[in-house]
Amino acid sequence: MIDQYRSMRRDRQRLPGICRSLWAPLLAGVLLVVATVPGRADMVLSDVIVAFAPGEVRKEIVVTNTGEETLFVSADLAEIINAGSANEERVVNPDPELAGMIVSPTRIVVQPGQRKTLRIAYIGDTPASDRVYRLLVKPAVGDIDAQETMLRVLIGYDVLVVVQPEEPAYNLDWSREGTVFTVTNTGNTNALMYEGLLCPASGDCVDVQGRRIYPGLTVTIDLPAEDGTLTYMVQGAGQIGQATF
Repeated sequence: MIDQYRSMRRDRQRLPGICRSLWAPLLAGVLLVVATVPGRADMVLSDVIVAFAPGEVRKEIVVTNTGEETLFVSADLAEIINAGSANEERVVNPDPELAGMIVSPTRIVVQPGQRKTLRIAYIGDTPASDRVYRLLVKPAVGDIDAQETMLRVLIGYDVLVVVQPEEPAYNLDWSREGTVFTVTNTGNTNALMYEGLLCPASGDCVDVQGRRIYPGLTVTIDLPAEDGTLTYMVQGAGQIGQATF
């Protein structure tokens, strides 16, 4: 029953493109007041999650302009300390050796219908556990003569970049007390829990919130009921599978 319900839910929730809440960490973007009624300016990225497997040192993201205006795109890197926790910090380090990563170029011009490549190189030591970054890829458009105004929304992407340890493995310790589901990742790499379902012995399954759980992180998730079989799809360390809690 759980597999059938999960399949039905995927069909119902399928969205165009990459705008899925857990898979595409979109940063809703820049609000601009512009003149007249311009053409569209749309930016699409080839990847919004980049994982450096053990031994990998180079990755690429392709930026495509699917709109009708020239895009001026910036790419700004920050390391995420205490990722996913209440004490999470976004640290910008201009020294590539300290940051452990280089992004090139950091400014590009993308004409309508054109593609440009952002190159990401990891130059740090192999970490003992996930090293986490965010790459903010943000578009802007050129100047427009103001005669009448409208609201322009440009969407930027806060790309998740993860450098994995030599032997990545997650381990989820969990407990259920009433309607509180607690999970701790005692492994060395993150695990994405998604498509959560709580299925009672009789009645329909209910959706449950998903989370990405970084190494050393403990999260609590409120369940819609105390009883029932709780399942998640779990992705991590290069594998995807269904887990029952």
